[in-house]
Amino acid sequence: MLSRHRASEIPAGYIDDYVALDWLEWHGGSLQLTIVGKNIMQQLARLAR
Repeated sequence: MLSRHRASEIPAGYIDDYVALDWLEWHGGSLQLTIVGKNIMQQLARLAR
């Protein structure tokens, strides 16, 4: 949803959790994946293959 600029569709509690886990960060008023978040996303993509 972040890549499609639909962060508003992510439930607020989830965003807080992902920020606490260091998977997402606020940057200039928008949410972005952190390095940790990018690594998690890549690992999940590999598992899905």
